[in-house]
Amino acid sequence: MTYLTVPNAFAVRRLLPASARDKNIEILALRHQITVLQRQLGPQRAEFAPADRSLLAALLHPLPSTPRDATPPATARTPRHQPAMAPRPAQTAPRERLPTSPPRPTPDRATTTWTTFLHSQAAVLLTTDFIKTVTLTGKRQHIPAVVEHATRRIRVLGTTARPTADQDTQAARNLAMDLEDAGADVKYLIRDRDAKFPALFDQVLSDAGIDIVPSGVRVPRMNSITER
Repeated sequence: MTYLTVPNAFAVRRLLPASARDKNIEILALRHQITVLQRQLGPQRAEFAPADRSLLAALLHPLPSTPRDATPPATARTPRHQPAMAPRPAQTAPRERLPTSPPRPTPDRATTTWTTFLHSQAAVLLTTDFIKTVTLTGKRQHIPAVVEHATRRIRVLGTTARPTADQDTQAARNLAMDLEDAGADVKYLIRDRDAKFPALFDQVLSDAGIDIVPSGVRVPRMNSITER
């Protein structure tokens, strides 16, 4: 142990005044010598004596260990991480064009919407429906009524507890006579598709020059004036 300590002490004393460049050159030379010795030994491994192990342990212990996840200093320039670029697809033959669907027909500009129809024909338009009410005695009554679209004037055509086809047909005749006496120019009548309106109801009004316009199925907004 004393033998190893004395030569190493002189070696350390010799290395103190040496520059960093000289130390690095000596370290490289020592590493090269170790590589040559390992090559000569072949598969055999070098055996260290207890004194050698003690010296290596004493020399390696004070050396600082750098953690693997330590971040480099701010002054060091590290390459920025760049996302990997996806490989370009191989050049293939051009795809065959699929047959395209025929072009859609151009909408007819002359088509009249429901709102436009109501506004343009308001002066010659009537709407009708049955008003349901309960009297003071608790009896339910059905009142056929007609509303003028432009003036919101209501014409009551009668009242009945149970509307029948004959009563509704007679109400249509009364309406036609009232309009004729008043000199009203009516061309359209909007009604829902209730079964209370028989075929004779439409026929009587058609004979008077009034076209029947049924509203859509379960679309009360088309007859919103009387539905209110």
